[in-house]
Amino acid sequence: MIGSSINILVSLGATAVLARILIPEHFGLISMVTALTVIAERFKDLGLDTATVQKKRITHEQISTLFWINALIGFLITVILCSISRLVGWFYADDRLIWITIAIATSFIWSGMTIQHQAILYRKMLFARITMVNIGASLLSTGIAIVIAVKGYGYWALVWRELLRSVFTAVGTWIACPWIPGLPVRSAKVGNMLRFGRDITGFNLITYFTSNLDQILIGKYYGPGPLGIFRQASQLTMLPISYLTNPVQAVAQPALSVLQHDAVRYRRYYKKILNALSFINMPMMVYLFLFAKEIILLVLGEKWIEAVVIFKIFALAGFIRPLLSTTGFVMITCGQSRKYLYLGLANSLAIILAMAIGLKWGVVGVAAGHVLENYIVLLPVLYLAFRDTPISVGLFLTTILPSVICSLLMGVVLVVFSSINPAHTSFTALAVSLPIAVIVYLTAWMLMPEGNHRLKDIYLDFVFMFKKTEMG
Repeated sequence: MIGSSINILVSLGATAVLARILIPEHFGLISMVTALTVIAERFKDLGLDTATVQKKRITHEQISTLFWINALIGFLITVILCSISRLVGWFYADDRLIWITIAIATSFIWSGMTIQHQAILYRKMLFARITMVNIGASLLSTGIAIVIAVKGYGYWALVWRELLRSVFTAVGTWIACPWIPGLPVRSAKVGNMLRFGRDITGFNLITYFTSNLDQILIGKYYGPGPLGIFRQASQLTMLPISYLTNPVQAVAQPALSVLQHDAVRYRRYYKKILNALSFINMPMMVYLFLFAKEIILLVLGEKWIEAVVIFKIFALAGFIRPLLSTTGFVMITCGQSRKYLYLGLANSLAIILAMAIGLKWGVVGVAAGHVLENYIVLLPVLYLAFRDTPISVGLFLTTILPSVICSLLMGVVLVVFSSINPAHTSFTALAVSLPIAVIVYLTAWMLMPEGNHRLKDIYLDFVFMFKKTEMG
C-alpha cells in the first residue's frame, strides 16, 4: 500500500502535467486503441499467472512450460493487433490510429515474457520487489513521455508512455526475479492449470471487454474529444481504487488459497481484508464526490471542467465496486473458477444493457449506466458468489456497515461546513476540508459500538504487516 500511494502520486503528477500540455483529443485517441488492447491484455496470460499462485505445489518444469505458453501468446497478440490496425483506423474513421495500434501492440511481446516471473514473486509474497519495479517503470516512462510532450509530439507522448512502461516493467521484473525458464516439457502435467486458467481467462475477456465497451462506443459515436474527457474522469476516480485493491488482492489471493480448507481462519482473514478496504475506500469516494470540481480543476485544469459530472458518477460507483470485487478472489481461492466465469458473463450482460440504454444520453448516460448496474446487481452477485464458500452475505454487510455509516456522516458534515465557509480556490477547499474529513470520520468510528476495538484491530493489522515486511 505504501508503494501504491507512491504510484498514485506519480500518476497524479503525470496526469496533471500531461493534461496541461496535451488536449482531450490526444487522450481520446489513445483510449480508442487501449479500449481494444486491454481486452488482449487480459487474454495474454490465459489465467496462468493466477494458476501458478493458486496451486499448492508446483514444479520448475510446470512454470517453464507456462512461461513459453505465455510468451507465445504475447507474440501472437502482437501479430494479430498489427494485422488489424487498418481495421481499427477504419472503424473509428481515423488513420492516426493505425500506427498507434502497431506501436502499442509491441508491448505484448515484453509483457508475455514477464507473466510467470511476476507470478513467482506474488507466490513468494515478495511485494516490496514488485512495488519497486512498478514505481520505477512508472517514473521512467512518465518522465520520457513528458519530455516528448514538451517537444510537441502530441499524442505520441502517451503512446511511448504505454510502450516504455511495459519495457521497463519487463526488465525490472527479470532483475527482481532472476529465474531462468527451462525448455517446455510435454509431461509437465499442466492440464489442470490450463483448465483453471481457461475459466479465469474467459472471465477476464468478458469483463474487460464489457468494462471497455463504454470507451469503444463513445469513441465511435461521439469522437476522441468526449472520449478523452470520459477517460480522464474515470481514470482519475479509479486511480486510488486500483492502487488500493491491487495490493490487497495480491496479498489476499495466495493467503486465502492456503486457508481454503480452514473455514474459520478463512472467514477471519477475509473479514480483515474487507474491513480494511471499506475503512479506506468508502470515505475516500464520498470525499471525491463532494469535491469533484476542486479536484478536476487542481489536477487537470480549466479545460477539463466537463469531466466533473462524470467524475462524480464514477465516485458513486467506486463507493461499492472495490468491495464487490472481493467476491472474485473468494470464488478463485475456493476453486470455483467455473462459477466465477458464469457470474462474470451474467454481470457483463447487465452492464451492456445498462450502457446501451445510457448511450442515448451521451457520455453522462453511459457513465450513469455503470453506477446503476453496480447497485442493482449487488445483492444477487453477493448471494451467488458466496454460495458454497465460507463467506456469507450477512458477514459481508455487517463488516462494511460501520464504514458506510461513518462515511455518510462525514459527508454530511463536509456539506454543512462547505456551505458555511466556502473556499475561494480549489487548493484552499481541499487543504481545509481534508483534515476535517479525517477527524470527523475517525471520531464517528470511535463513537460506533465497538468502534475503538475495530480501529485497534485495523491498526494492529497494519503494524503486523510492517513487522513482517521488515522481517522479510
